[in-house]
Amino acid sequence: MLKIFQINIDGKDYDFKIESREDGPVYLSIPDPGGQMDSVVKYPEQLKWLEMKLEGFIGLKRIWNISWEIESEEALRKLEQLFLNEGGKLTFEHLE
Repeated sequence: MLKIFQINIDGKDYDFKIESREDGPVYLSIPDPGGQMDSVVKYPEQLKWLEMKLEGFIGLKRIWNISWEIESEEALRKLEQLFLNEGGKLTFEHLE
């Protein structure tokens, strides 16, 4: 499963990726600059916004600077609703 939500923050669009991997867990991540910089955030303002929105959010476990494990279906639904409530759009969805 892969879903990408796009949210406009202060006039700029940012992508938030929700993805399940072969090992089963579902993850939320934001972009890195690419290459071998996979622990560095590409857009610091995006990380700052997300950290503020996730403060007190139950069901997410931060596993990397730019990645969180979504620990339950309920947390996934609440996260998706948060993005939609913030004016986000589901710009890509692939379910398997």
